[in-house]
Amino acid sequence: TLVLGGCADLDAGQGRTVERAAMVTALVLAFRLRAAETDLRVRTDLLIELLGRTPGPDQTTVDRGLVERGRVLGLRLHTPHVLAMCRCEEPRRRGVALAASALGDGRALVAEHGDGIVVLLPGRDATSVASDLVRRIGGPAAGGTLTVGASGPLVPARGLATAHAE
Repeated sequence: TLVLGGCADLDAGQGRTVERAAMVTALVLAFRLRAAETDLRVRTDLLIELLGRTPGPDQTTVDRGLVERGRVLGLRLHTPHVLAMCRCEEPRRRGVALAASALGDGRALVAEHGDGIVVLLPGRDATSVASDLVRRIGGPAAGGTLTVGASGPLVPARGLATAHAE
């Protein structure tokens, strides 16, 4: 629905122009939504793949394919990161995921995994990241219980399975 106010009646030509402008705006918004959904899916897939990867015996093996995929998304997976796990009630998970994805200036990877939300953020201080998450999400004051555990620093390109298991 498009509402115009503060102007005189539109003639037929002006009405068609406004209708076309509304249609173009709707298409642009639909394309942006589709792009955002695709970006979210790609970022989630990357995090799930990192969570399934176990570090090699020497702890230095890096998966160059994952590093490149991260680079395309603007991430530096060979630098130190903090891995956090948030557990809360099922109805609250979507809000927790949205709040967590706003951390790290768009460099956070967030995914629902198992019975919680996994968050991967650049940084070295796990305590600070966990505190920021609780503050951003709202903690128990936002309704229900929230548990956040964090581990780091770690290098995501080497795999996160061990850290996630902790």
